[in-house]
Amino acid sequence: MRVIVYIFFVLVSIFPVTGMGESQGASAEKIEKRIDGIINVLRDPDIELEEALSTLVSLRYYRSLNDKQVQELIEAFDYKGAEENGWNEDLVKSHEVKILLAELIWKKSRDQDYKYLNYVRSMLGSSLEAARAYAALSLGQMRSTQDICRLKEMVLEDSEMPATKAGLSLISMQTASSEMELKSALSVVCTRNYPRDLKVCRPLSEYIRALSEYKGKHNIPDPGLLPDGAESCE
Repeated sequence: MRVIVYIFFVLVSIFPVTGMGESQGASAEKIEKRIDGIINVLRDPDIELEEALSTLVSLRYYRSLNDKQVQELIEAFDYKGAEENGWNEDLVKSHEVKILLAELIWKKSRDQDYKYLNYVRSMLGSSLEAARAYAALSLGQMRSTQDICRLKEMVLEDSEMPATKAGLSLISMQTASSEMELKSALSVVCTRNYPRDLKVCRPLSEYIRALSEYKGKHNIPDPGLLPDGAESCE
């Protein structure tokens, strides 16, 4: 069941139609209020980290945020105006939330500031598995094709959770080179018999299969056979 849920969210992130929560009949005002409500989670003094993350991640699926909303995310990332904004300090200073905020700011702001992309990249070197996993997944959402080789290396060598998220990140990029490098990594991982490798191989192979079926049903073309400007990781 968990694999099915993950596949659904990966497919929605790759092929958003109207965006999760953005029903065709919803007015702009209702959508704006819904987004404001999600951002207000950062001010909740009692919310647990996992609950906050599961709520905040839905911001990925809204096509746009207004300038005020983006500014709020920036102030939360920088823990700016803490007293005025009423941020939950433990929440907004956690690695996982900061990574997600950096991703959202990068994607939703008018001007892309490499401060946020570089922050997420830096977290791939964290000693914490959860931080590496969140950073890997965000780089796919940010379409950071410069990190394809680094993500491939994580699929090959990192522990189970970061390796699986790195594979999902490569799927999310939807480029010929990211697909090629993921399949190359799995051709190695899926022939090794260590428990870690089996746990990485199975879900990623299932994601690739489900994505292929989805694209076939919806007549979505593959990215192509040739790499998209990225050099081979070999």
